Amino acid sequence: MKSEELKEGLIIWWTTDRPFKPWSCPGMITYLNHQENIFNVYVFDELEEIKDLKIVNPPCGCCPDPPALSEMRLSSKEELIQYLTTSIIERNNAITAYNNKIKSLNKEKDIINDLIGANENNILFEFISKSLNIN
Repeated sequence: MKSEELKEGLIIWWTTDRPFKPWSCPGMITYLNHQENIFNVYVFDELEEIKDLKIVNPPCGCCPDPPALSEMRLSSKEELIQYLTTSIIERNNAITAYNNKIKSLNKEKDIINDLIGANENNILFEFISKSLNIN
């Protein structure tokens, strides 16, 4: 993308191959200040605003990453809607998986509670004692 294309409210697609955290997702320009060489982007993967991105890197060479603008392209409402629809489905699937895990853990907890109750009747203690040859 070129800096001349930037404007607040613009839908973009941001893709980066940085080794520590690559990503590819849509975003929206929420703030732009050409005089200060910065802009902000609300990204839809983490649902947060990333602030103070450089429009162009300073010539000092002190910024090892490419300028964020070079990793962005124009996007569309349709592409954003498709991304959000897919994201909702994936998040719902993750919630279902977590809920199933919680159910499984609750069953395990019930078994443990039953064993603790059995221990109160000395059944578990006797079993452990015999297994470990404790008198």
